[in-house]
Amino acid sequence: MLQTHLSALPLDLSRLVLETTAYDDRKTALDLLLVSKTVKSWIDPIIYQAIVILSRRQAMAFASAIKSRPDADTFFPLYVKSLYCGSDSGIMTTYFPLFLSVCTGLQSVAFNAFVGWTPERAHKIFASTTSLRSINFTAPLSLLFNLDLPQVTHMSISVLPGDAMERLRVFLQDPSSMPRLTHISITVWNVPQLEFLFDIAADLPPELKIVLVQLLSVPEGVEEKISAVEDPRVVFLSLGCTTAKGVVHVQDGGGNRGDWRYLGTDDEDSWALAEETVKDRYEAIARTRAVSRSLFDRGYCPSTHWLAFEDGDR
Repeated sequence: MLQTHLSALPLDLSRLVLETTAYDDRKTALDLLLVSKTVKSWIDPIIYQAIVILSRRQAMAFASAIKSRPDADTFFPLYVKSLYCGSDSGIMTTYFPLFLSVCTGLQSVAFNAFVGWTPERAHKIFASTTSLRSINFTAPLSLLFNLDLPQVTHMSISVLPGDAMERLRVFLQDPSSMPRLTHISITVWNVPQLEFLFDIAADLPPELKIVLVQLLSVPEGVEEKISAVEDPRVVFLSLGCTTAKGVVHVQDGGGNRGDWRYLGTDDEDSWALAEETVKDRYEAIARTRAVSRSLFDRGYCPSTHWLAFEDGDR
């Protein structure tokens, strides 16, 4: 039936209709793969643009797809743009390196652990990811911060216990392994980590445009410290309802663009929220400065305004 309807349309219009439908609904996209070889060639790139691997079965299925495609050397580097691999040790040890070596056009990657990788192995695994723009991970910071990722602009990390925060400080003092990094998102789990971030926020490198601090909730007793952070680039975001001053509340769970949990969904994007918040702050600063300049030009100086007038004007 579908083929009959499509045959009545020009080929390019049929393709536009089906691709739009596939982008809107993944289940429908999978069904469309069965319509014909031609339609499959249209829909395959959409199906594979974001790969989510949560189990070994899924990892094996994707590995099988890679091995079975005669055009794997060109198809996967061209069309796979985002990849998430779960924390299963079998996935990260056996399959994750394979996926990175094949999907060399990846722009976004997310993963949960290195599973005993050495720095040398980590360098080798990421050597082919020259197009990578966004990286999202929960892993030992010492390994990741030693990688050369010159194209990465967005980094999301979930801070682990131990010396993770100190390693983060060291990295921010010298982010030469990611020279183009402009956006960093940090998920913190407890008050000591948050307190450490207050200290880091006082001396951020000028290259950073957004520093997003994601909180599962706003701990008691830190609201004043949050509102006291003066750097407009630092945005505190709560995943739970909050009325705390200086904290942005994200609807529907949020998530960074490129993050595996939000690929292909309409959920609110925390990067966009942070960028909008920072833009509003800079605009407010500009307005305040414009008002101050206007008053100064008219002879009013806020702290010593009497000095700006002649004696007869007092």
